[in-house]
Amino acid sequence: MTFGYVTVAEADEYVRTHYLSTDPTRLAWEQLFDEDKAVLLIVSFEAIERLVYRGRRAAKGQKTAFPRYPDTEVPTQVKHAQIANAVVAADPEYHKDVDFYNKLRSFGIESYQIGNLSESLVDSWSGQGVYSQEALRLLQPYLQGGFRIV
Repeated sequence: MTFGYVTVAEADEYVRTHYLSTDPTRLAWEQLFDEDKAVLLIVSFEAIERLVYRGRRAAKGQKTAFPRYPDTEVPTQVKHAQIANAVVAADPEYHKDVDFYNKLRSFGIESYQIGNLSESLVDSWSGQGVYSQEALRLLQPYLQGGFRIV
């Protein structure tokens, strides 16, 4: 069964080929039940769908953002971005950081300082829900502001 653009089996294969066997993120993913992996893939898919892409959808009435015209299939990079974002979301340590910054934003905190460390938070971010830097890198060619040279 496909969850967004990929199946759990495709996600598992991606993790096996892109993360070391000792990587805590891979270990967190592998400990999940398939049902939980499916949930993370769906949440990742929904976050990717909220982004603004250049160009237009490949077919009239198409419900998903991809494929984009003139492509007829979802690019591999987009599938990998969905998986990479879902895998990061499986890592409890990463979630702690995301929850911390979301909590600061929810209280209206724009910056804070602890000793010599100071951080300023971004007010609004168009990639809300896409937490993986790898996913953003993979999606970059399709995001607004880029141009396809043919």
